[in-house]
Parts: sequence; C-alpha cells; structure tokens
Amino acid sequence: MRTQPGTLEFSSSRLIQRQDPTKALTPRSSRTNARPKDPHVTHYQSSSAVHGPARTPHRLIVGAVTLLAFGGTFAWAGGSLPTAHAATVAINQCNFEETGAAREIICTVTVVNNINIANGTTSSTVTTTVCAGAPGTAATFCVTTPGPTTTDLVGSVNQCNNSVNAGGSIVTCNVNIVNNITGTGSTSPATVNQCIGSGGGGGTPPTMICSPLSAASGADIIQCNTAGNGGGGTERVKCTVPTSTVSALWPVTIVQCNDSANGGGDLVTCNSQITTNILSSTASTTSTTPGELSGFGSTSSGLRLAILVTVLGAIALTLARVRFGRSSISRLR
Repeated sequence: MRTQPGTLEFSSSRLIQRQDPTKALTPRSSRTNARPKDPHVTHYQSSSAVHGPARTPHRLIVGAVTLLAFGGTFAWAGGSLPTAHAATVAINQCNFEETGAAREIICTVTVVNNINIANGTTSSTVTTTVCAGAPGTAATFCVTTPGPTTTDLVGSVNQCNNSVNAGGSIVTCNVNIVNNITGTGSTSPATVNQCIGSGGGGGTPPTMICSPLSAASGADIIQCNTAGNGGGGTERVKCTVPTSTVSALWPVTIVQCNDSANGGGDLVTCNSQITTNILSSTASTTSTTPGELSGFGSTSSGLRLAILVTVLGAIALTLARVRFGRSSISRLR
C-alpha cells in the first residue's frame, strides 16, 4: 500500500513514520539542545556575526585608562620621557706610572655634565692635562686635551693611583666635576674617604694635612689612602676636598692618589671637588668653566603635553562610560 510522505504506516511490530524527502533532516545535536524561544524575552544575535567585530565600550575604556596612565607617568617624570644617552664614561689617566726612578707627575681632569630632565637631553665636556718629567721639571712638559661636547655623561674619574713610588717622587693631581641638572631635584653633601693609612714611615709631624680626615664607607670621593708612607719631610701628604655636593639624579665618583708616592721623601698633593647645581627650567646656564656649557630648554612644553594627554584620557573615559551606559539601556528595552 502506497502512502503519502509524512503519513503514518502501521506495521505489526512498530509504528513507522515516513519522512518527507523534500525536507532536510535536523541534526541530532540541534534537536537535543533546541529550546522554544520565550516570546516575552528579546533574543539578540552577536553583532560580530552580522557586522563583524565591533568596537565595544570595554575597548574604549581600556584605551582611555591607557591614556590616563601615560599622561600621569609623563607628568610624574617631570614632563619628559627617559632618553638614553650614548654612554656612561669613566676617565682614567696617570695610573700605574712607574719608571723605577724619581719622577714628577701633574695631572688634572675637569668635567662638566649637563642633564636636562625637562627634555631628556644630556651632554658633557672633559678637559685633561698631563705633565710628566724629572722632579721639579714636569710643569714644562704638559699636554692639555680639551674634549669635544658629546651626549655621553662622565660617571667616574680615576687618576694618579699606584704611581711614582720611587724615592724623591712628586705627585700633584686635581679633579673638578660639575653636574648641571635642569629640573626638579635635590643635592646632599659628598661623602669622603681620605688619608687613611698614609703619612707613615717616620718624619717630623704632622706628616699629613688632610681636610677632611674621613673614612666614610662607599664614599663619593676616595683620595690619598696608603700614600706618602716612605718617610721623609713634614707635611708630605696634603689632600683636600672642598665643600662638595652630589645628587641621586646623577651620582659620580672620584678615586685619586691612592697607593702612590710611597718612596722615601715623596710628596703627595691632591684635590678633588664635585659641584652639583640644580637649575630651574627657565634659568640660563653659565658654566663654572667658561665656554663649556650650552643653554637649557624649558620644562613647560613637556608639562603641557603631559596635561594634554591626561585631559584627553579623561574625556575618552567619560565618553566610553556614556556609550557603555546607553548600550546597556538599549539592551534592557
């Protein structure tokens, strides 16, 4: 007996429903999970399925928060982003000068470091002088090397260490470092470790004149230690550190005249100074060493940019919250 598609056919053992071949079969998984839609609930289709990926309010909020964080960091840094200078330079000269005979050396290093926190720029100049010869003649054999201005910064000076230890030798060495820092910062007195273990071997006291006589640990200036120990005349070790200042914004060190002039009758005269100047962003800088400094920029442009970025971030965050609120209301309707 022929039946129409979709009608029922009775068999002796079971009821058979013939499927209309014109209708597609529904997958079992769909039949199992399908539930009738509640006519009282609004059903949404993913916007990405219809229109592709959407710029959600969440993404706007993330972007706004990023702008706020960037602006706040920029302002905290003093209106500038960190700018890496080319290198940190160590100046080394007149070390391990030994000939086995009495000798005189006169060595000088002058450093000017310029650091502009406002625009992240750095520069420095270094001038060195080396004089060497028989005792009493070195001053007539001098070579002065004025260094060019570079973006490098000098971090340390090591000079006149382990030198001229033969009897009758003379060591005269000087270091002067000036740090000019434009922006906000502070300074503190330089710590000194000087004239420790020196001036021994006999002779008419005082064998040392040291100002200050100090043994600070981890000092900024380390000078004239284990020097002038060969005996001889009075006041054969003369070492001075005038009032000096340093800053954590750019720490520098001086190591000079240590383990030197330990022969009989040797003389040691060494001086070191670090001067750190904190300058306002609008100040016109004049170097303590004429011709070695250039002018500094202003922090105003950097701070304006920081404020602008922060304001834009706040506006973007407000707009994102408004859009998010409207989106939430529309979905509830």
